[in-house]
Amino acid sequence: MKKVPVRAAPVHSRFVPDAPDLDELLARLRARVELRRRQGLYPPGLEEDLDKHFEHLAGKRPVSTTFLTEELQAVAQKLEHFEFSRRRIKMESNLPGGSTAHRTIGKTVGRQVDGVLEQVQEYSHLVAHVTALIGSIASALSDEYDTHVLQQLDDLQLRVSELHTKLNGVVKSLDEQPPTR
Repeated sequence: MKKVPVRAAPVHSRFVPDAPDLDELLARLRARVELRRRQGLYPPGLEEDLDKHFEHLAGKRPVSTTFLTEELQAVAQKLEHFEFSRRRIKMESNLPGGSTAHRTIGKTVGRQVDGVLEQVQEYSHLVAHVTALIGSIASALSDEYDTHVLQQLDDLQLRVSELHTKLNGVVKSLDEQPPTR
């Protein structure tokens, strides 16, 4: 697959304006909001009311697991490349002649130790593979949730809002009707 070079600088053209400075835009917006607040255009507590309204509309959503994916992949990579070795078995001892005894016993049971280490290494690779699969499944489920389920919830909330507006219109028209006897 051919790599496409990424531009480091923005495109300058008389047809395409340069991207605005975000910090400058935020500063202008904050100044405008503060001015309108001092003029009395924004009632006290408006931000809190808007925050509560947003929380009511958005509801409590679970945290996305995307940030855990990289850590899981790194651990799975370490697990995949972890090597069991006889060299990691300590032969030292604080007892007189203990180190010699450990080395002698190690040579005596060396073939069995190597066989166990080989089996454990195979097991480790299987565990690493399963861990990677679980990570892939978790990532796919997270993506599915983020893209489809949340979109459906947003669509349903929009539909409920539309129906609420229609219902308010029906109630208003009924209120405007003269009473019948």
